[in-house]
Amino acid sequence: KKHVIVKRLASIENFGHMNVLCTDKTGTITVGKIRLDRVVGSDTKENTKAALYGFLNAHFQSGYANPLDQAILKRLHFDVSAWKKMAEIPYDFNRKRLSLILENHGNKILILKGAVPQVLSLCTRMELADGSIVAMNDQKKQLSHYFEKECQNGFRTLALAYGEGPQEENLIFLGFLHFFDPIKPDIIKVVADLKKAGVSLKIITG
Repeated sequence: KKHVIVKRLASIENFGHMNVLCTDKTGTITVGKIRLDRVVGSDTKENTKAALYGFLNAHFQSGYANPLDQAILKRLHFDVSAWKKMAEIPYDFNRKRLSLILENHGNKILILKGAVPQVLSLCTRMELADGSIVAMNDQKKQLSHYFEKECQNGFRTLALAYGEGPQEENLIFLGFLHFFDPIKPDIIKVVADLKKAGVSLKIITG
């Protein structure tokens, strides 16, 4: 009936055999279509400069195609004709960040986006909503708490920072990129049915 050929029918598990069901999240619990929800500055309010820098980083990067950069480019649109790519420090799974060195009217700037803890560890200063730059003291704790709260709300979050030199050091924190992958409309009922059937659901996700 299901177009499956097996030697032993008992090898086809069903919910009646299960105590625990392990599943991935993206495309199973969620619809699998990541979108950029919003870009905020250090004050956690929407920020145009952070949106521009996030777009520049996604637009000029030449590494592997990924759904987060695609979501940025789909949502944001800026004129980049005045910007020129000078160098790139590609993303890797140890650094968990991607840096680009860009030039704009003779001025060079390093723009970095990546995992929040790794980016915050490189920042010594932060840019406020009015454009002023101040030293980071207890703000790192506050920004980390905000990041954790957004994670609990279901948002995947990247941090944005920039610097004046070619190295990933002594950076200025700029803001956050928040992404969202909505859950499937019927998933609440599915989870409730599993619980009613005595099946414990475990989400295995990155």
